[in-house]
Amino acid sequence: MKVLLIRLRSIGDIIQCTPAFAAAREILKNSSIDLMVDERFADLVIENPSIDGFLLYNNQGEGFLQKLKYDLRFLKIIRNRRYDMVIDFHGIPKTAWLSYLSGAKIRLGYNYAGRGHLYTHRLEPPQKFKVHSARNQINLLKTLPEEFRPPAKLLDDFKLETFIAADHSRKAFENFITDNGIAAETPADKIIIYHITPSNNFKKWHAENYAALINMCERHPALSKYSITHIVIGRAEDDKEFEKINSAVKTVRGKIISACGRLSLGAVYNLAKASSCFVGPDSGPLHIASAAGILTIGLFGPTNVETFAPPSGNFHGVYNPDLTCRPCDQKRCANNFKCIKSIKASDVFYAMLKNILK
Repeated sequence: MKVLLIRLRSIGDIIQCTPAFAAAREILKNSSIDLMVDERFADLVIENPSIDGFLLYNNQGEGFLQKLKYDLRFLKIIRNRRYDMVIDFHGIPKTAWLSYLSGAKIRLGYNYAGRGHLYTHRLEPPQKFKVHSARNQINLLKTLPEEFRPPAKLLDDFKLETFIAADHSRKAFENFITDNGIAAETPADKIIIYHITPSNNFKKWHAENYAALINMCERHPALSKYSITHIVIGRAEDDKEFEKINSAVKTVRGKIISACGRLSLGAVYNLAKASSCFVGPDSGPLHIASAAGILTIGLFGPTNVETFAPPSGNFHGVYNPDLTCRPCDQKRCANNFKCIKSIKASDVFYAMLKNILK
């Protein structure tokens, strides 16, 4: 049997879907399983052992007609593969229609208004903020036809363990380390990663907070035996934000380096594997770091830990528990997103400290 899984984007959502990929592989053992994913995020899944092949989506058309032409050509590729089953973990209108027109007789998806009818097997979307994202993806497999459907307990108990492998990016990471004179982690040398660019500004923790946090790491006596390399990651256009941080930091034993726009997603994963700690908002790199197995400190504003945090024991969430308005729809805020802005650098530092010194 030929199966197509669909999860186009984005970084965190794809990583949160990897337990569902593993569950699909366990259930459909003898099937050929392909994944349709946005080409920008292929680094995250290209070495995933649950996947046999890939359809890399890369629609860069300008305007409606060009985008439509690309999608029609892509649909032809899907139909030529003659899939027996499509499992649409993404659930947007585009992927629902591609599923419907794929030619697959079995189509699994979420029963969203206006497009749920395009699937043959449907799952009701969960109540907002009530089901963890990774669990919600696995739950879709409960709608498999009876001849493929496993016992509900298997899916209910399936471990929410996210997965990334990126050996293909190892060399790029090693070049970055060498070019910047970064020492490998030892008992006396540590690397801490700071992500400064969330996908939405309402998740943004400002530069002065990161600078204060780095200064605390440099000066606290409990960390005096360590030489710390502080690596700031973000987009290429974040140089000005990095300079705000750099100009306010006074290093004592360590150094601060910008990797903004300089590392692929796979190289970020390899960097995380070589580091002690990651600090950043609820955004894609947070999930990369958690999958790498390092201490991951997540800064949560309008989103909630229970639904969106990485499902791992190495994650620690920092948020303002006194705000009854969170979580929210993240689109507007009468308090100017006080939830993320009120997170103190000292609270983040002590969350780091007690975990690093374990």
